[in-house]
Amino acid sequence: MRVTDKKWVVCAVAVALCLITAAAEAQQQGRRGNRGGGPGGFGRGMGRFNGAGARLMYLQNDKVQKELELVDDQKDQIKKLGDKSRENMREMFSGLQDLPQEERQEKMRELQPKMEESQKALGKQVDEVLMPNQRDRLKQITVQIQGTGALSDEEVAKELALSDDQEKQIQQVRQEAFEKMRENFRPGAGGGDNDRDARRERMQKAQKETDDKVLAVLTSEQRDKFEKMKGEKFEFDPSQLFGQGGFGGPGGGGRGQRRGGGNNNN
Repeated sequence: MRVTDKKWVVCAVAVALCLITAAAEAQQQGRRGNRGGGPGGFGRGMGRFNGAGARLMYLQNDKVQKELELVDDQKDQIKKLGDKSRENMREMFSGLQDLPQEERQEKMRELQPKMEESQKALGKQVDEVLMPNQRDRLKQITVQIQGTGALSDEEVAKELALSDDQEKQIQQVRQEAFEKMRENFRPGAGGGDNDRDARRERMQKAQKETDDKVLAVLTSEQRDKFEKMKGEKFEFDPSQLFGQGGFGGPGGGGRGQRRGGGNNNN
Protein backbone atom coordinates (compact mmCIF):
# COMPACT_ATOMS: atom_id res chain seq x y z
CA MET A 1 0.00 0.00 0.00
CA ARG A 2 1.50 3.29 -1.09
CA VAL A 3 1.53 6.02 1.57
CA THR A 4 0.44 9.55 0.69
CA ASP A 5 3.00 12.26 0.14
CA LYS A 6 1.95 13.94 3.36
CA LYS A 7 2.37 10.79 5.42
CA TRP A 8 5.68 10.06 3.69
CA VAL A 9 7.04 13.44 4.78
CA VAL A 10 5.92 13.01 8.38
CA CYS A 11 7.30 9.49 8.67
CA ALA A 12 10.56 10.20 6.87
CA VAL A 13 11.27 13.26 8.99
CA ALA A 14 10.52 11.32 12.15
CA VAL A 15 12.81 8.47 11.14
CA ALA A 16 15.60 10.88 10.25
CA LEU A 17 15.24 12.72 13.55
CA CYS A 18 15.25 9.47 15.51
CA LEU A 19 18.45 8.33 13.82
CA ILE A 20 20.38 11.53 14.54
CA THR A 21 18.91 12.49 17.93
CA ALA A 22 21.06 9.99 19.84
CA ALA A 23 24.28 11.47 18.52
CA ALA A 24 23.03 15.02 19.06
CA GLU A 25 22.06 14.26 22.66
CA ALA A 26 25.45 12.66 23.26
CA GLN A 27 27.29 15.79 22.23
CA GLN A 28 24.94 18.20 23.98
CA GLN A 29 25.25 16.37 27.29
CA GLY A 30 29.01 16.04 26.97
CA ARG A 31 31.23 13.03 26.69
CA ARG A 32 33.78 14.30 29.25
CA GLY A 33 36.37 12.20 27.52
CA ASN A 34 34.37 9.04 28.02
CA ARG A 35 34.15 7.33 24.64
CA GLY A 36 31.99 4.57 26.03
CA GLY A 37 29.29 6.97 27.19
CA GLY A 38 29.66 6.65 30.97
CA PRO A 39 28.38 9.17 33.52
CA GLY A 40 29.30 12.07 31.31
CA GLY A 41 27.12 11.19 28.35
CA PHE A 42 25.74 8.48 26.08
CA GLY A 43 28.36 8.08 23.35
CA ARG A 44 28.72 4.48 22.22
CA GLY A 45 26.26 3.40 24.90
CA MET A 46 23.42 4.97 22.95
CA GLY A 47 24.72 3.17 19.87
CA ARG A 48 24.25 -0.10 21.72
CA PHE A 49 20.79 1.00 22.80
CA ASN A 50 19.78 1.77 19.23
CA GLY A 51 21.29 -1.45 17.87
CA ALA A 52 19.28 -4.19 19.63
CA GLY A 53 16.12 -2.12 19.87
CA ALA A 54 16.23 -1.22 16.19
CA ARG A 55 16.81 -4.80 15.07
CA LEU A 56 13.88 -6.01 17.14
CA MET A 57 11.70 -3.28 15.68
CA TYR A 58 12.61 -4.29 12.13
CA LEU A 59 11.99 -7.95 12.93
CA GLN A 60 8.37 -7.14 13.76
CA ASN A 61 7.79 -5.95 10.20
CA ASP A 62 6.05 -8.37 7.82
CA LYS A 63 8.35 -7.65 4.90
CA VAL A 64 11.51 -8.14 6.95
CA GLN A 65 10.14 -11.40 8.33
CA LYS A 66 9.46 -12.59 4.80
CA GLU A 67 12.94 -11.59 3.64
CA LEU A 68 14.49 -13.56 6.52
CA GLU A 69 12.08 -16.47 5.97
CA LEU A 70 11.09 -16.60 9.62
CA VAL A 71 8.96 -19.57 10.63
CA ASP A 72 5.86 -19.20 12.81
CA ASP A 73 7.69 -20.15 16.00
CA GLN A 74 10.30 -17.45 15.39
CA LYS A 75 7.61 -14.88 14.70
CA ASP A 76 5.88 -15.75 17.96
CA GLN A 77 9.14 -15.43 19.89
CA ILE A 78 9.86 -12.06 18.28
CA LYS A 79 6.38 -10.82 19.17
CA LYS A 80 6.87 -11.86 22.80
CA LEU A 81 10.25 -10.10 22.91
CA GLY A 82 8.70 -6.97 21.42
CA ASP A 83 5.85 -6.94 23.95
CA LYS A 84 8.27 -7.47 26.83
CA SER A 85 10.67 -4.82 25.54
CA ARG A 86 7.92 -2.19 25.22
CA GLU A 87 6.71 -2.94 28.73
CA ASN A 88 10.24 -2.59 30.10
CA MET A 89 10.68 0.71 28.28
CA ARG A 90 7.38 2.03 29.62
CA GLU A 91 8.47 1.24 33.14
CA MET A 92 11.97 2.62 32.67
CA PHE A 93 10.89 5.94 31.16
CA SER A 94 7.64 6.42 33.04
CA GLY A 95 7.13 10.12 33.83
CA LEU A 96 10.34 11.15 32.09
CA GLN A 97 8.57 13.39 29.58
CA ASP A 98 7.04 15.43 32.42
CA LEU A 99 10.41 16.45 33.86
CA PRO A 100 12.18 19.74 33.05
CA GLN A 101 14.89 19.36 30.42
CA GLU A 102 17.86 19.40 32.82
CA GLU A 103 16.23 16.87 35.14
CA ARG A 104 15.29 14.71 32.19
CA GLN A 105 18.86 14.69 30.90
CA GLU A 106 20.18 13.84 34.35
CA LYS A 107 17.66 11.03 34.67
CA MET A 108 18.71 9.70 31.28
CA ARG A 109 22.33 9.65 32.42
CA GLU A 110 21.32 7.74 35.53
CA LEU A 111 19.35 5.26 33.44
CA GLN A 112 22.15 4.64 30.95
CA PRO A 113 23.75 1.63 32.71
CA LYS A 114 20.34 0.00 33.03
CA MET A 115 19.56 0.77 29.40
CA GLU A 116 22.82 -0.75 28.23
CA GLU A 117 22.34 -3.86 30.32
CA SER A 118 18.78 -4.26 29.08
CA GLN A 119 19.71 -3.81 25.44
CA LYS A 120 22.68 -6.15 25.71
CA ALA A 121 20.39 -8.85 27.06
CA LEU A 122 17.83 -8.08 24.37
CA GLY A 123 20.45 -8.39 21.66
CA LYS A 124 21.39 -11.87 22.90
CA GLN A 125 17.75 -12.90 23.02
CA VAL A 126 17.16 -11.70 19.46
CA ASP A 127 20.25 -13.53 18.23
CA GLU A 128 19.08 -16.75 19.90
CA VAL A 129 15.84 -16.63 17.92
CA LEU A 130 17.57 -16.28 14.56
CA MET A 131 19.73 -18.61 12.50
CA PRO A 132 23.26 -17.37 11.61
CA ASN A 133 22.27 -16.51 8.03
CA GLN A 134 19.21 -14.64 9.31
CA ARG A 135 21.33 -12.63 11.72
CA ASP A 136 23.69 -11.68 8.92
CA ARG A 137 20.88 -10.60 6.61
CA LEU A 138 19.18 -8.61 9.38
CA LYS A 139 22.42 -6.75 9.97
CA GLN A 140 22.57 -5.85 6.29
CA ILE A 141 18.95 -4.69 6.28
CA THR A 142 19.56 -2.62 9.41
CA VAL A 143 22.48 -0.82 7.78
CA GLN A 144 20.41 -0.17 4.67
CA ILE A 145 17.46 1.25 6.59
CA GLN A 146 19.57 3.40 8.91
CA GLY A 147 22.05 4.55 6.30
CA THR A 148 24.85 6.61 7.85
CA GLY A 149 22.93 6.50 11.12
CA ALA A 150 24.16 2.91 11.44
CA LEU A 151 27.63 4.29 12.17
CA SER A 152 26.41 4.98 15.72
CA ASP A 153 26.05 1.25 16.29
CA GLU A 154 29.00 -0.09 18.25
CA GLU A 155 29.38 -3.21 16.12
CA VAL A 156 29.36 -1.23 12.88
CA ALA A 157 31.82 1.35 14.20
CA LYS A 158 34.11 -1.39 15.47
CA GLU A 159 34.00 -3.28 12.19
CA LEU A 160 34.95 -0.11 10.30
CA ALA A 161 37.62 0.74 12.91
CA LEU A 162 36.38 4.30 13.36
CA SER A 163 38.85 6.43 15.28
CA ASP A 164 37.94 8.71 18.19
CA ASP A 165 38.49 11.71 15.94
CA GLN A 166 36.20 10.29 13.25
CA GLU A 167 33.48 9.64 15.80
CA LYS A 168 33.81 13.19 17.07
CA GLN A 169 33.54 14.61 13.55
CA ILE A 170 30.49 12.47 12.77
CA GLN A 171 28.79 13.59 15.97
CA GLN A 172 29.46 17.21 15.04
CA VAL A 173 27.92 16.72 11.60
CA ARG A 174 24.84 15.12 13.13
CA GLN A 175 24.51 17.82 15.75
CA GLU A 176 24.47 20.48 13.05
CA ALA A 177 22.03 18.42 10.97
CA PHE A 178 19.76 17.97 13.98
CA GLU A 179 19.60 21.69 14.64
CA LYS A 180 18.99 22.48 10.98
CA MET A 181 16.30 19.84 10.56
CA ARG A 182 14.55 20.87 13.75
CA GLU A 183 14.40 24.42 12.43
CA ASN A 184 13.31 23.52 8.90
CA PHE A 185 10.58 21.11 9.96
CA ARG A 186 9.18 22.89 12.99
CA PRO A 187 5.38 23.46 12.99
CA GLY A 188 4.48 26.16 10.49
CA ALA A 189 7.73 25.98 8.54
CA GLY A 190 7.42 25.59 4.80
CA GLY A 191 3.87 26.80 4.37
CA GLY A 192 1.88 23.92 5.86
CA ASP A 193 0.31 20.90 4.22
CA ASN A 194 0.00 22.58 0.83
CA ASP A 195 3.77 22.81 0.73
CA ARG A 196 4.38 19.12 1.41
CA ASP A 197 6.22 18.56 -1.87
CA ALA A 198 8.65 21.35 -1.04
CA ARG A 199 9.06 20.02 2.51
CA ARG A 200 9.80 16.56 1.20
CA GLU A 201 12.34 17.96 -1.23
CA ARG A 202 14.04 19.96 1.54
CA MET A 203 14.13 16.92 3.78
CA GLN A 204 15.69 14.76 1.07
CA LYS A 205 18.24 17.44 0.28
CA ALA A 206 19.11 17.92 3.96
CA GLN A 207 19.50 14.18 4.49
CA LYS A 208 21.67 13.87 1.38
CA GLU A 209 23.91 16.71 2.58
CA THR A 210 24.25 15.08 5.99
CA ASP A 211 25.05 11.68 4.49
CA ASP A 212 27.67 13.19 2.20
CA LYS A 213 29.34 15.00 5.11
CA VAL A 214 29.34 11.88 7.28
CA LEU A 215 30.73 9.67 4.52
CA ALA A 216 33.43 12.27 3.83
CA VAL A 217 34.77 11.58 7.33
CA LEU A 218 35.45 7.96 6.38
CA THR A 219 38.44 6.78 4.42
CA SER A 220 37.84 5.33 0.96
CA GLU A 221 38.45 1.85 2.36
CA GLN A 222 35.92 2.43 5.13
CA ARG A 223 33.34 3.74 2.68
CA ASP A 224 33.77 0.68 0.47
CA LYS A 225 33.46 -1.65 3.44
CA PHE A 226 30.41 0.20 4.73
CA GLU A 227 28.73 -0.13 1.32
CA LYS A 228 29.44 -3.87 1.26
CA MET A 229 27.90 -4.21 4.72
CA LYS A 230 24.52 -3.39 3.17
CA GLY A 231 24.45 -6.57 1.12
CA GLU A 232 21.80 -7.13 -1.54
CA LYS A 233 19.40 -4.22 -1.89
CA PHE A 234 16.25 -4.51 0.19
CA GLU A 235 13.31 -2.39 -0.95
CA PHE A 236 11.62 -0.95 2.11
CA ASP A 237 9.37 1.98 3.01
CA PRO A 238 10.41 3.44 6.41
CA SER A 239 6.80 4.46 7.07
CA GLN A 240 6.03 0.75 7.49
CA LEU A 241 7.85 0.87 10.81
CA PHE A 242 5.15 3.05 12.32
CA GLY A 243 2.23 1.46 14.10
CA GLN A 244 3.92 -1.93 14.43
CA GLY A 245 5.24 -1.61 17.95
CA GLY A 246 8.29 0.35 16.83
CA PHE A 247 8.27 4.14 16.64
CA GLY A 248 4.49 3.91 16.70
CA GLY A 249 4.64 2.94 20.35
CA PRO A 250 2.76 0.38 22.40
CA GLY A 251 -0.57 -0.74 21.10
CA GLY A 252 -0.10 0.94 17.75
CA GLY A 253 -1.23 -1.00 14.74
CA GLY A 254 -0.37 -4.60 14.15
CA ARG A 255 0.77 -7.01 11.56
CA GLY A 256 -0.77 -6.77 8.20
CA GLN A 257 -0.86 -2.97 8.05
CA ARG A 258 0.65 -1.29 5.04
CA ARG A 259 1.58 -4.48 3.29
CA GLY A 260 3.49 -4.35 0.07
CA GLY A 261 6.67 -2.85 -1.25
CA GLY A 262 7.98 0.62 -0.88
CA ASN A 263 10.98 2.75 -1.57
CA ASN A 264 14.27 2.34 0.17
CA ASN A 265 15.61 5.78 0.91
CA ASN A 266 19.18 4.70 1.50
